[in-house]
Amino acid sequence: EDYTLLHCFGECSGNGTGECPAPATTYDVTFSVNMSNYIGGLAEDDIVYLNGNFNGWCGECNPMSDDDGDEIWTTTIPMENGDYEYKFTVNGWDDQEFWTGGDGETACPENTDDGTYENRAMTVAGEDINMLTVFWNLCLGEVPGDSYTVTFQVNTSAIVGGVGADGIYAGGGILGNAQAVQLFDDDGDGIYEGSIELPGGTSGNYIFLNSPSDGGDWGAKENLEGQECSDPANFNDRILPEITADTTILACFGYCSGDGTGECPDDIVTHDVTFSVNTVNITVGENGMFAGGGVLGGANALQLFDDDGDDVWEATIPLLEGTEGNYAYFNSPTNSSDWSTKENLDGQDCADPGNFNDRILAPVTEGTVLLACFGFCSGDGTGICPEGEPAMILQGIIDFTVPEAQSNGKAIHLYVNDDIEDLSQYGLGSANNGSGTDGEEWSFPAGSSAISGQHILVARSQEAMDNYMNASEIFDQLFIDEGGSAVQQNGDDAIELFFLGGVVETFGDANDSAATPSYTDAWAYKVNGEWTFAEENCTDGSSTTCDSNCPYPFANCNTDESIIDLLMSGNWRSQAEAIGHMGVGPGNGFAPSYWEAPTWHKYFSGLYDDGWTFTESTMTHDTGPDGAIFGKKPAIDAAFDPTGENAYEADIDPYDGNNNNNEYHNYQLDDYTDNYSVDLTGDYPAVVFETIGNIGFYTSPGAATFQILDSGEGYAYFRNLGEDGLSWYNMMTTADYLSTNDNVILEMMVYPNPVDANYVTIVTPAQGLKEIQVFTVTGRKVMDTVINGETLDLSSFNSGFYMLKVTIDGQSKISKLVVR
Repeated sequence: EDYTLLHCFGECSGNGTGECPAPATTYDVTFSVNMSNYIGGLAEDDIVYLNGNFNGWCGECNPMSDDDGDEIWTTTIPMENGDYEYKFTVNGWDDQEFWTGGDGETACPENTDDGTYENRAMTVAGEDINMLTVFWNLCLGEVPGDSYTVTFQVNTSAIVGGVGADGIYAGGGILGNAQAVQLFDDDGDGIYEGSIELPGGTSGNYIFLNSPSDGGDWGAKENLEGQECSDPANFNDRILPEITADTTILACFGYCSGDGTGECPDDIVTHDVTFSVNTVNITVGENGMFAGGGVLGGANALQLFDDDGDDVWEATIPLLEGTEGNYAYFNSPTNSSDWSTKENLDGQDCADPGNFNDRILAPVTEGTVLLACFGFCSGDGTGICPEGEPAMILQGIIDFTVPEAQSNGKAIHLYVNDDIEDLSQYGLGSANNGSGTDGEEWSFPAGSSAISGQHILVARSQEAMDNYMNASEIFDQLFIDEGGSAVQQNGDDAIELFFLGGVVETFGDANDSAATPSYTDAWAYKVNGEWTFAEENCTDGSSTTCDSNCPYPFANCNTDESIIDLLMSGNWRSQAEAIGHMGVGPGNGFAPSYWEAPTWHKYFSGLYDDGWTFTESTMTHDTGPDGAIFGKKPAIDAAFDPTGENAYEADIDPYDGNNNNNEYHNYQLDDYTDNYSVDLTGDYPAVVFETIGNIGFYTSPGAATFQILDSGEGYAYFRNLGEDGLSWYNMMTTADYLSTNDNVILEMMVYPNPVDANYVTIVTPAQGLKEIQVFTVTGRKVMDTVINGETLDLSSFNSGFYMLKVTIDGQSKISKLVVR
């Protein structure tokens, strides 16, 4: 019946009334800070920002301005009533106000302090506010006192390896970034010196740095850990005494013993250490290779070189006797903080899990050459790399409950992404109960091999796996670990894949079973590099994976018989009453992104009275009372008039093939029959015609293949590639023509499914608001919304398996949804 929808734009609260909530009341608040006391002064391109809990401490959301150049920076923003915290920063978060309260006390009485951060505080209470101008890093009402010259003088004779190309700096703490104050050695005596004006009363921390490559290169800091002049509460920096007069600081780089004298120890013992890494298995970026992190410094601390072009990059530096700690190799870092370029050793035996999975440097007691392969522990001591990336990866971890019981349902699924001549180089291990790696416990037999694209199953029982998911048929190779030396996982155990004795991939956490998501009596399966998990105990009581509550994703629950039964379930017709019953998209697409038909589109065409019936091997196309079909002119001509002897004249069909869409709307044609077969080798089951068969809108003659993207009782959603190279879609149903929306929600179609993009389309003959709920396989609700169209945004979803529930007018349908 006719009805009126009442809404408030952007609000659900107005549904049914049209009333909108009163807009939130805001007040203009003006903030201002005097930067004339900023240590070292602002550079020409520096910008002051306002950061607070009102903008999520976002860094550069609220820039301030100093249009008149008086060094007072201001900004005005609208704010609702409430209590707020804030501070001023420079260039996002390059520098920030920092007070030296402590133990929960504030340096400024009006500030707040949670024990970690001290911030300014203010309250908005029903009126505009012009906040009092404050000085940078000073309390409300405080003004800078007298300034004094502080001279930093540091002896560099103890720097192992000497001063770097970028020179010596003082920085950090109250001075700012790693390049705050540059020091110079004008007379070449190894003593670097530089001065800065500091307000009287200034105190805090600072540090000397050797050749920092940028303002964030803290890896260039001197190391004072454990020495008496360092502040362990502030990154082991030096402590600057309160400045009350012109001051000269004398120090030795890296040693507290030189404080006040500038003298360095003369008994330093060093040893040459060569860092050498083989990169044959990777492509080195344009910035080259570096060693860094840990005892070396930033990501680009030590540049390596490959002078002879053999893919082995190396450099030698002196290190203090006894130096120990961590380091790693980096591929083309852009700056000192580019940790994303670090090799990934996670789960391998040479990685230090307590220190970012870096390599471990043993105490240096003599000259040493460190040989390694980038990304692999297996090359340590030899520098030998496996050829290319690991040719085999973990794909699935299985803990089925099978009728044969005991451990017969345990297996490990692997995928081969490159040819492997000798599978015996690879092995498996189970790290039980989070007690750490047990090493390689099972290896592939000698003489075995694999080719790219193969799926391999290592199981406890071939008979059990064959009975439960027809493993011998769906997997390319099946190996049996009869004793369960590696295939013994119990639903929370980590699995390690080994190559040449080194771990190349780990599922779960070998050192913490609680950190491994449970797959007890279920499975874990990798989708686009991310692990997805079935609900615990979902295989209990099942006889096959297809009748469980969680069919294993790689298992083929479609059979020739099941597809033939679907095709023979009734007389098929176009589901003309549904939006999108015809559609077209790009040739490699799985969604009709170019065009979709509205309901009963082109009612004059020869499509809507057609029917398709199937036997076990044939399809008959009944062209209906009008004896005509609807389709693309080139496809129909190629199928039914290949020689052009029976040219279709315009006076027979006023909508002939010369129209803009190059279509026949009513091509006269007798009923015809074609043979078909079922193909289950692809991602979707498919119907393959022998000669001229077609389903729905005629687009592709000659052995056309129609994928079944979705199906259910009484409906199927077909996709095929047309003669024009585009993907064409047809919604088909065996139901009688529908005159109302009653009870049609069960014919919902969701596509594409699996989905690779950000959106899915949900089509039902029933019209109206769609109530959407999405659940994980463990039952956790991750979406609850209402849409008034057909497109659902999934851009925030991680890869995995979900259950999609759609409700219209109280009637619901639940469908599995796979996000890749």
